[in-house]
Amino acid sequence: MIEQTSSKGRHQIIEIERLMEQMSVEIQEKLPRIYSKDLIEVLFKLPYTKRSQLELAGLGNLKTVGGYLKVLEENGFLKSEQV
Repeated sequence: MIEQTSSKGRHQIIEIERLMEQMSVEIQEKLPRIYSKDLIEVLFKLPYTKRSQLELAGLGNLKTVGGYLKVLEENGFLKSEQV
């Protein structure tokens, strides 16, 4: 059971890393002005992300990071939801 669980976890990590790399390449190609490795890492670390979380991560002020989120949504990388 432990072996199966660890194997499943390892495969999930590999898939997440693959998706992260793919998204990084796509954002870098389509949106080079907003691309940063730190931004990608925060988006994968916090799939539900607010502007304030990006600001706390040091990615810019609220206006700047709000612009990032808007452009990412307009290009199909994110989907916003009112909560």
